[in-house]
Amino acid sequence: MSHSDAALLVVAGKPSREGAGLAAMPLRPTPSEMRSRIIEAAERLFRKFGYRKTTLADIALALSMSPANIYRFFRSKHAIDEAVCRRLLGDPVSLAVELAQRNATAEDRLRGFFSAIVRFNVEQFRPNDALHQLVATAAAEDWPALREYRDRMEFVLATIIADGMGRGEFPKVDARRAARCVCTSMLQHLHPTPVVRVDRGQASLDDMLNFCLAALRHGELSQD
Repeated sequence: MSHSDAALLVVAGKPSREGAGLAAMPLRPTPSEMRSRIIEAAERLFRKFGYRKTTLADIALALSMSPANIYRFFRSKHAIDEAVCRRLLGDPVSLAVELAQRNATAEDRLRGFFSAIVRFNVEQFRPNDALHQLVATAAAEDWPALREYRDRMEFVLATIIADGMGRGEFPKVDARRAARCVCTSMLQHLHPTPVVRVDRGQASLDDMLNFCLAALRHGELSQD
């Protein structure tokens, strides 16, 4: 065996001090991981102090970062507000997707969908008025996060309705338009903001569900 071959074996079998040092160095968080950390820290502060009283400097301090470093990942405090709102609304959407995939009739899934979303939103926002204020502002100012929430919920409903049409539970019409009609009718119960401040003069969840299901069974939409 030559001296050069022996050297290669040594290098291959035992890492050099330089290599060992590099391996021991902690990995730097990716931009995506840093954004998640900032959003998580902001949400914790929002829950405690409210989003209006929480400043970008407060978020930076909680993460032992400088405010300037926060701006590398979010262009403004408002962008963080919206990211937290989007994160909060992502949970009920995930729940809706799970409910839509259950092995049950379309009617049962629609009933389960609205009952679960109402219960989830009440449990999430009723105990914490600070988070409710964030979502209420997002709704009043029509933030993109709220529009995305509505669109995704409408898509899930359209999926359930289309499946019901395929099973013969509902007459065949445009499922997306039918879902939009159901969303509009059920907004009081679907939207996270009014569900916390429910008006006792409004129709009940069961009454509105029965109304929407009757309309789906009738299956008539205007011709565009």
